[in-house]
Amino acid sequence: MATSPDHSTLYKSPEGCQKVMAHYDTSLQGMAVPYETKYVGTRFGPTHSVISGDRNAKAIVLWHGGNANSTIWTNWIAALAPTYHVYAIDTIGEMGKSAASRPSKAGPAYGQWAAETLEGLGLERANMIGASNGGWLIMKLGSVAPKMIGSAILMSSAGFRPINKMFLLRFITPYLIKSPAEMARRFLGLLSPPDLPPNPDALALFELILEHFRLEQRSPPVISNSDIRRLTAPTYLMMGQYETMFDPYQVIKRGLSLLPNVINAEIVPRVGHLITHERPDLVITRVISFLERYAV
Repeated sequence: MATSPDHSTLYKSPEGCQKVMAHYDTSLQGMAVPYETKYVGTRFGPTHSVISGDRNAKAIVLWHGGNANSTIWTNWIAALAPTYHVYAIDTIGEMGKSAASRPSKAGPAYGQWAAETLEGLGLERANMIGASNGGWLIMKLGSVAPKMIGSAILMSSAGFRPINKMFLLRFITPYLIKSPAEMARRFLGLLSPPDLPPNPDALALFELILEHFRLEQRSPPVISNSDIRRLTAPTYLMMGQYETMFDPYQVIKRGLSLLPNVINAEIVPRVGHLITHERPDLVITRVISFLERYAV
């Protein structure tokens, strides 16, 4: 069995790493459901996962967004665990507990890593939910091992379109501010609907990211037509009305033109890029309804 890797190089200081890991553990301990954690070995280093729910139920795998970790899914794990066997994966090179390695994003490496992680967890086939970079990871997995994906929910997904140039310009502004708390608040303001205050859990996580973490600054590349077409599982493509990182209508358009088995593609009202935290009454209920019909 793989053991905890040294990922301290991803942080600006040992103290910062300790603060992030303490927040990680506290976030999990606050969940309303039991869980366990597990490391599995891959050629890219050990990968950490949070596992909850009925071992005999259908498997759901959660892939978080960039520069984050599995704690973004705590509310989702609590909602899904009573019905499913839920696995939240910490992406390598990100702010979780997996290896610090950051392979090339241009080739198949991240898809290979995802496939080896699922193999290590004993999952031959599972249902996938990915947010932002997590959606990109699902499509990378589909490009190398499409049969491992039983169904796919792509939320605020990277990989279909480049990041908006205007967003990148506005993204630079918070870095002119010295306070990590104010930087986090302004950055989340870019990602959220104008009438929705920043989620406190997301705000706390982003403050830690901006203060202590050495950001992964490589944007997920746009995925080729041929690789997108390899995601043949039933797919739900979900973008927010106030999505700013990617053009939501262009994402939907490209997804509908290339994904072979789109069950639903929609712009969710009153939601921005942080779809994992915003308006759960609209988002999680839609996801659960899809899973009831299409989870394998």
